[in-house]
Amino acid sequence: MSEIDRLLHGVLAADETPVAGRRLYTVLRARGITAIPEYTGGNFWVLTIPFGSGTIWASDLYSHIAKPFTEHPGWIANFYHRDDETREFPITVYELSDLAFAADTDACADAIAEWIAASPYPSTAARMPLNLSTQRNADSATRALARLEELELIPLHPYPGSDVHWDLTCGRTGCSWSGRLFYSHLRASRGHDRRHVGCTGTPSTCNPRLTDAELLQRLTTLFPNTAFTITTDQRGRAITWTDDPAERHLTALIGSSQGTLHRLSPSPDAQIP
Repeated sequence: MSEIDRLLHGVLAADETPVAGRRLYTVLRARGITAIPEYTGGNFWVLTIPFGSGTIWASDLYSHIAKPFTEHPGWIANFYHRDDETREFPITVYELSDLAFAADTDACADAIAEWIAASPYPSTAARMPLNLSTQRNADSATRALARLEELELIPLHPYPGSDVHWDLTCGRTGCSWSGRLFYSHLRASRGHDRRHVGCTGTPSTCNPRLTDAELLQRLTTLFPNTAFTITTDQRGRAITWTDDPAERHLTALIGSSQGTLHRLSPSPDAQIP
């Protein structure tokens, strides 16, 4: 567990003063909102909530969440569109108030929840499904599925995009967690192996490889008009089919670890004159 995660939801020492962000993180979760700590440089962190076409940023007046709550100057929260990379055009979600810390924190969380519920911007869940038949999207999906295997997380539906909620379940033996995470916060490039809060499973116990029967059922569900054949020899498992779909499309949906793909062209004898 990273230090910021420990400060937000981990075990504190008996004489350790909780940071201000700990309470905001907790009350947001109580309202069904998952906030992710975002490092902004120096010793500064903010809480971010990806939503629709952008992200809500919540912090104190000085862009911080990790100061002791006794030194907290007050919360602010703003929404930034994704193309506002320098955050020059904030949309106010919660303004600075003169409330005491606990009341200010509850009011900030309420404002964020109410803003999300009433927002004119489309929620991530309302987006159109990602087209995984294109080269770029298929490559992104394949990398994402491989990353989930590293983190021992199992997807419950195809890759939706990096900043769209992905329904996942923990694949470790002994953990029954399921929930929604953003792939953009799971990428290896972020420099951590953060998975989900409160995992009770045993590491290295997830087996993402489907049985032949499970894989065939999955393929038939995804492509009901295509006949797949699964064979296994000393070289490993092979998945063979004729014509559609493209190999990259199939890999984007089942991952690259399920077997070697062999897409055949139709036999000339099978062509209709």
